[in-house]
Amino acid sequence: MSAEHAHLPPGVEVITTLPEAAARIPAGAEARTIRVTLPPGDPGAPPHRHPGPIFGYVTQGEILFELEGQPPRVLKAGDALFEPGGDVIHLQGANNLPDVQSQLVVTMFAPPGTPILTVVSAEELAERRHRRVTSHDATCRCECRLQVSAPGEPFGWLGGGYALLGMDSRLLSRYRRSVARARSGPRCAPALGDRAHRCTSWPAGR
Repeated sequence: MSAEHAHLPPGVEVITTLPEAAARIPAGAEARTIRVTLPPGDPGAPPHRHPGPIFGYVTQGEILFELEGQPPRVLKAGDALFEPGGDVIHLQGANNLPDVQSQLVVTMFAPPGTPILTVVSAEELAERRHRRVTSHDATCRCECRLQVSAPGEPFGWLGGGYALLGMDSRLLSRYRRSVARARSGPRCAPALGDRAHRCTSWPAGR
């Protein structure tokens, strides 16, 4: 136990410390506590940005988590996560389990009135491809999803999951159908112990 945790009162436990979590909190930011519940096999939101830093942990199931500049990894219940927000793209946040829901709770620091997340365009993601640290499997799945993402559209938080604000519900349905189709095309190699999936389009140059 470190010195700063040596005199904690009974029942108080520091679960995880992330030394790399150097957060830059926007001036005048508010703190938002957000619960994300993903149904079995749900792909989560398309690649996106957050307006400020996020810190939280997985409360249930498993999350396939990928940030720009970091390799994708599977976070299990009790695992902590951090993302700096701002320019860094959140590439994946999918339910890694096909038969049960997964859930995480996070605190976000963001300027009042800003959307929880904003979708990144396929063109920008292609321009920043060199910043990814990933396997072909994860890249393939991510870019399949981008075929129907809506660049610049804000996402809002409604109930137990993400919901689009100001976007035709048909587009969201099309996005989710595309993920289902991605699992019935040419097979990609499984990564990170994740179940094998299928992809409808192969990234250029691979």
